[in-house]
Amino acid sequence: MNANMAYGFTETELDIAKHTDLPDLLSSLGYTLKRIGSYYTTAEMDSIRIKERLTWRRYSTRQGGDAISFLQEFCGMRFPEAVDYLLAYHGRSRDSPDRDKPVPRPKPPPPREKPPFVLPPANSDQRRVFAYLRKRGIASQVIQRFLDAGLLYEDAPYHNCVFVGRDGSGQPRFASKRGTCDQGSSGFKRDVLGSDKKIGFRAGADDYMVKPFNDEELLLRIEAHIRRHHDTMEFARCTNRDGSVTIGDLEVRFDEYQVLVKGKPANLTTKEFEIVAFLATHPGKVFTRGQIQEYIWGEGEADVRSNSITVFVRKIREKIEANPSEPRYLLTVQRVGYKMADGLDT
Repeated sequence: MNANMAYGFTETELDIAKHTDLPDLLSSLGYTLKRIGSYYTTAEMDSIRIKERLTWRRYSTRQGGDAISFLQEFCGMRFPEAVDYLLAYHGRSRDSPDRDKPVPRPKPPPPREKPPFVLPPANSDQRRVFAYLRKRGIASQVIQRFLDAGLLYEDAPYHNCVFVGRDGSGQPRFASKRGTCDQGSSGFKRDVLGSDKKIGFRAGADDYMVKPFNDEELLLRIEAHIRRHHDTMEFARCTNRDGSVTIGDLEVRFDEYQVLVKGKPANLTTKEFEIVAFLATHPGKVFTRGQIQEYIWGEGEADVRSNSITVFVRKIREKIEANPSEPRYLLTVQRVGYKMADGLDT
């Protein structure tokens, strides 16, 4: 017999309990609700996220569920007590003549239109941002390089740090603001409206975590990334060195993380650059797809990304070759893999 039916609840009753509106329920229990973007949280437990008004998750403990599990977790109720409480909350206690009558559910709100992305106005100078980041131990040359690259600036009139994420063509797609006046507190942090967080993955990022996050989980993720990349030291040394490699009209600048074709930027993504840089440091040497996959993504990822290298090579050729169907730089070695030409015929 189904355990839930053993308690004497009908399917209709369980459905009513499970579909309880969580923000309304928590307000009735005395919690202070806060709306943040597309989810709710509470002033008492700010690690809780309530989405679609029906499900909750507490990221600090990795627990979550519906209204029944909420009452079990935070109100100490057993399953039958929680269901009885919710039925009474809906006016459908088990002795009610309307116990099996379905509860009308409100129509879900229409999806909100994403606001346009507009960078905050820039301040006339960067003094507060520079001083704030120096106070946090960031080297002057690093700050200046970010400022010069248009990846950081000081906004007006609040003098926040604005960190800018750009796509492969250099267009800003994401921005995050960080207050420069902490005064002993955690300070102001907020993404600019309309920011596209996926831009990081398109630029080659492997992972990200949403705040608030568990410190132990952060360390475990870092350790996992280190394990995946333990065989890439040779690649790391070659891509981090100063200097460049030139093959015909193709120039790979390792220190600038940039590829030029006839002096013009090829606008490669991070992963595309890593593939070109790896092959360019071993011109003429043939690498299998599996070897390239292991260098770029780490050991154990080859099966997951079995077709990725082929796709990346096609995209790279579209950017660096005059005729992608007849490549001169990034060459295919049939039934083996790829190599970078070690010279070009005149």
